[in-house]
Amino acid sequence: QATGEAGAGLVKAVVNGKKQVIRIEMDPTIIQVEEQQMLQDLIVAAVNIAMQQVEKQIGELVQARTAGMLNHLPLN
Repeated sequence: QATGEAGAGLVKAVVNGKKQVIRIEMDPTIIQVEEQQMLQDLIVAAVNIAMQQVEKQIGELVQARTAGMLNHLPLN
């Protein structure tokens, strides 16, 4: 899982390793009709940050699991 936060933590998005959004959390103080556009923008930002974090974690996991496996393969 990875979490992305936007608006200094006002909006949080949690995604899993399958890149699915599993939870959105919002500070209740920002849920106002006149702030709808800002809230939408913060949700998009939080989801994108969470996606970047899970992508990074997947890369690190793959690298750790394959460390040393390619040493014997020719690169040419």
